[in-house]
Amino acid sequence: MNVQTINSYVRNPTNATATLTASNTVQLNFTPPGFGQSQIAAFNIYRSANGTTPSKPVYTTVTVTGTPLPLPNPFTFTDTQVSCATYSYFVTTVLSDGRESAPSNTAGPVSVPCNFVGFLSPLSTASQVPAPPTFSGPRKLGNALPIKWELVDANGNPIGDLSTLKSAQACQTTGSTVPPASSATCVLIYSPTTGAKGSTTFRFSSPSFIINWDTGSLSGLAAGYWTVEVQLSDGRIEWTTVQFQ
Repeated sequence: MNVQTINSYVRNPTNATATLTASNTVQLNFTPPGFGQSQIAAFNIYRSANGTTPSKPVYTTVTVTGTPLPLPNPFTFTDTQVSCATYSYFVTTVLSDGRESAPSNTAGPVSVPCNFVGFLSPLSTASQVPAPPTFSGPRKLGNALPIKWELVDANGNPIGDLSTLKSAQACQTTGSTVPPASSATCVLIYSPTTGAKGSTTFRFSSPSFIINWDTGSLSGLAAGYWTVEVQLSDGRIEWTTVQFQ
């Protein structure tokens, strides 16, 4: 094998590991290629959540151009945008000419917990499925209804990652603390993939997540009992019931 052939090969990172830190972040360590480090421009980090295989698109790119050589071994990347899910990673090498290596080994899975605080006023504190829903009282159909909650990490620090919300919906039920039947009519309140109807919005305003729910004519609601269900990215569902009048 000649020098030209050796230089044409893009070497991948190795020995990738992922661990949960005391601050509820994920620390990803890996060994950079030992040969041709002067040609390395960056490392691409790929991430998956909740059991899916890490794949494109790139989660983030860590630029190393201009970093003194040799590169640190292990090379460390800290993922701070994590919570309420289980994560896996792999890493690739990107050369200055744009070529990308094959993936490293898969690091993880690492489960990052979060604690649900809420619901907050004007709703009552939620219960978690399969426990019966709490009751948040009567509300006037057509008025905006704020749905507020907080998430904190293992150290009590607020979490503000919008991706922790998988979906929010409301399902018709027959009483204040009666779980909706499996065949119940449900309407979407908010989904990260499809958005919302009417003027409903979703945002984080520290320390709370807030869905400002438009219960007007576009909502699909009718008078009666409706159970509000908030599903987090780890699959848990928190719920409470309101009575629209």
